[in-house]
Amino acid sequence: MEALRVIKKYPNRRLYDMCSKRYITLCEVKTLVLEQAPFQVIDARTQQDLTRCILMQIILEEELGKSPLFSCEMLSRMIRSYGNGMQRFLGHYLEQGLRYVLEHPPQDPAGTDLPAPYSASDEPSLHDLMGHHLDQITRLFHTLQQQGENISAASSLQNQHMSPVNGSHAEYDQPHLQG
Repeated sequence: MEALRVIKKYPNRRLYDMCSKRYITLCEVKTLVLEQAPFQVIDARTQQDLTRCILMQIILEEELGKSPLFSCEMLSRMIRSYGNGMQRFLGHYLEQGLRYVLEHPPQDPAGTDLPAPYSASDEPSLHDLMGHHLDQITRLFHTLQQQGENISAASSLQNQHMSPVNGSHAEYDQPHLQG
């Protein structure tokens, strides 16, 4: 197994590869990803791990290209998922879904394993399949999230109107105040 390659990011936004002892570009970091070379990007001043940030920059560059993977709607839904209880679930689900799609590509490009919006003549790329799959996952996530919110709201409403002692309606148990 290859040794972990350390890349230092300097305040001037330059990336220095400690292994090759030279400055490298974001495109070269992308090549490391494609080659599955283990690497870590650290801030030269604080030693903070910046690997995820650099990977996100690579994704951003790809998304600015001619065929983005994520729709605006999907990106909006992903942003809305931050900070709520389903965030961890969505991250895990997206990771597992991506892993599955990459490990089990469609065997028959003209055939039956393709998602519904594709006909046999379309021959979608992996990019198209992933975009479709991620959109489906995001829609499922938001359906589950809404169901959870509906259950929570119904439970909260029920608790407000029920007496904790005997289960009777609180509005009938409370004396009416006249002013």
